[in-house]
Amino acid sequence: MLPFAGGYAGMIYLYHGTDVEIDTPIPGKGRKGTDFGQGFYLTPHLESAVNMAHRVARRKNSSGSVVMCYSLDENQLVSPVVRREAAKGNPDAAKRRLEVLTDIPDAELTVEAGRLAEKLVDAGAVPAKFKEDALHIAIAAVACMDYLVSWNFRHITNAQMIPKIKKVCADNGYVCAEICTPQMLSEGGAQ
Repeated sequence: MLPFAGGYAGMIYLYHGTDVEIDTPIPGKGRKGTDFGQGFYLTPHLESAVNMAHRVARRKNSSGSVVMCYSLDENQLVSPVVRREAAKGNPDAAKRRLEVLTDIPDAELTVEAGRLAEKLVDAGAVPAKFKEDALHIAIAAVACMDYLVSWNFRHITNAQMIPKIKKVCADNGYVCAEICTPQMLSEGGAQ
């Protein structure tokens, strides 16, 4: 099942192949022993997702295959933090992830973003152990991005953390990007 049909110029479609419909991915619930451990894997290649859906269905003796589709506007910036994360792990998988990001310009990593990241951590809006997450948020705010898209439900797309994050950004003269998952953005749920 593909929840999106058609589209318009400027959209990127990412696919996930499995044996059951997934409304909202749950971090840490995926299968262990994959390239990056447990997680929700997406590909820009429909054929790869279809093949994965069939493999998962066979492995689980399931009756069906499902391909979920998520769309993102390609008129976006990528945080240098995302590029660093994409480059980690299995070299072949990292190469494929980095290829997807090739034509997307980087948001600038500035001194202001570094300072805001420190303030996010100091205020407890992001745990000190996860300074990269704070930097990701700060880069988006300083770059005046409309949206920060993340599957990180623990420290970023977290209903308890978002108000704290927004307050720290506002207290320091920045408007926090709307924080959402790709699914929320593609369905118009990020307002």
